[in-house]
Amino acid sequence: MQLAINYSDGAFPEHLTSRERKYAVKEKPGLLSYCSYMFNLQSSIFGPSFEFNDWDSFINLKRHYGQMRPCSNYVSAIFRFGQGILFFGIGVFLQSCADPWHMCTPEFGEYAYWYKMAYLFVGIEAYCTQLIGGLVFGESCMLAAGFGY
Repeated sequence: MQLAINYSDGAFPEHLTSRERKYAVKEKPGLLSYCSYMFNLQSSIFGPSFEFNDWDSFINLKRHYGQMRPCSNYVSAIFRFGQGILFFGIGVFLQSCADPWHMCTPEFGEYAYWYKMAYLFVGIEAYCTQLIGGLVFGESCMLAAGFGY
């Protein structure tokens, strides 16, 4: 959708803001450019969260991405990767504390209401924390590649 809007902006540049002018796509991208934009890790999960021109400039080292120093983003990528490991570890620990299959047993039905709610909360947080850890791993790869420059 975002690419279609950017392409429309490129076709009718009369009444655009400076931001819209910056990201307007004037020529139709090739199939490879389009697929790399749509099917990278972050885009395949949430949809593109960045403008096509920004992505194309990054891939082809145009504009400010061409001035990027090699390996300049590795420290932030390693830090972000460590955060992903931390999130994933916390999720695994919480999952060991609140086994979801225990909620299916008759004994679980005999516990107090507040215990059940706390157990359910910890179980949900375990899976959410692991999911966030996986997304942070993906972000660390993007940072190492230089997209966070």
